[in-house]
Amino acid sequence: MKPVTTAQLRASATVDLMTAARALGLGRTKAYELARRDQFPCRVIRIGDTYRIPTLRHCWPDTAVEPLALDVTADADRMRPLFHDSALIACAADGVVPRRVVSHLARRAGIPAVLACVLEDGEIGEIIRLLPWPTAGCLICHRQYLADIGGFDPEPALDQPYGTGTDHRPMTAVAGDLQLVGQLAAKIAIATLLEHAGQYDQVLPGDHLVVGLRPHSGLPPHADLRHAAEFRWSRVGPPLPGCPTCDPESTGNADRPAGAAR
Repeated sequence: MKPVTTAQLRASATVDLMTAARALGLGRTKAYELARRDQFPCRVIRIGDTYRIPTLRHCWPDTAVEPLALDVTADADRMRPLFHDSALIACAADGVVPRRVVSHLARRAGIPAVLACVLEDGEIGEIIRLLPWPTAGCLICHRQYLADIGGFDPEPALDQPYGTGTDHRPMTAVAGDLQLVGQLAAKIAIATLLEHAGQYDQVLPGDHLVVGLRPHSGLPPHADLRHAAEFRWSRVGPPLPGCPTCDPESTGNADRPAGAAR
């Protein structure tokens, strides 16, 4: 499958279905099946038998996009000033280390971070909002807090490759579920910025959202959902003493992202 370049997506107001499908990693059969069922993970304009997908340029012509081919882990030093120039960071990375680096860099920059992913082979969606407050911990602190109260740490499973290796972790979340988690993460990010700007009708009920996608019983209490589309909110745990992200002065690791290779 030929990759789609950013220039192709920015060149016109709309693209054809297969260009959008390639950008999303979808094959031809699946793309047309989703489009016919109105489940394609982007807005679709149908003209007769033709499908067109609006691009960012069409939907929001005043929005500027600057693509940067950077790895948040390998290029952490180059990413650090970008974080300081940002109002909020949204992260949808699968791996453990990128999520921890985003948590660390956002905390050091004094800005919120919103982490979104799908867990337990597509059973639940998870969105965590990390705030740079003295009472709120980083990602590692929150995972430890959940473990201490009987929760679970799904981070190691996120590093198992899809379809390869002894432990096969297939991508079992359907496009509609991925789209739902993405839209909720976007709403949480926008609500966070609006609340900071004084719009207090955008206050969220918590900082950790678990969403039932195709839930099964047996997960820990904070994620033990019984119904699809069921929401469960909770608070992020407090900082741990000596945490290199939340309390860098106590460890002397102010500039080293937690979880990054030494």
